Amino acid sequence: MTALAKDYDVQKPRMMREIVRFTCSFLNEMGKKDSIFVEFNLQAPKVGRIVVKEAHSQLWGTTVRIPVYCFEALVAKKLKTFYERETGKDLYDIYRSLGGKSDIEMRRIVRVLRRVLNAEGIKYGNFVSSVSNALKDGNLIARVHASSNPYIPRTLRIGWKQAADNIRKKFIPYL
Repeated sequence: MTALAKDYDVQKPRMMREIVRFTCSFLNEMGKKDSIFVEFNLQAPKVGRIVVKEAHSQLWGTTVRIPVYCFEALVAKKLKTFYERETGKDLYDIYRSLGGKSDIEMRRIVRVLRRVLNAEGIKYGNFVSSVSNALKDGNLIARVHASSNPYIPRTLRIGWKQAADNIRKKFIPYL
């Protein structure tokens, strides 16, 4: 681990409820100070298949293998997070994640979602009702842009109401 962190200034970890966050500062390719956050959820039960993926840095020519949740588990956890905090960044991620998914893929996401909700003590019926209502709530959807990532390139920005309608029409029927 020390070898991987040698080019980073890793600051003292910060606890945020059940999350421990490390801020890792470095000089980017432009010679400017930049940072990334590495976060670990210490209490969430592990639900979903873990896969090992390769991450490659074109700047340093380094490849590392990292265990991550499978796509279905990531989307299921993002849906659970939208249920909890109803923010634009979650809505954006869900919208982008569900684009072009087949019937089989949608059913897999719902299967994992049920396991995630069960593991975290969230009643399935409450989840479905709350998320359906949030996606229909024009006032809530009109406000989510304020909580979205301001660094989304203009070409990738979405119409929030259309995104909510799309998720509601495409995904909610599978629930």
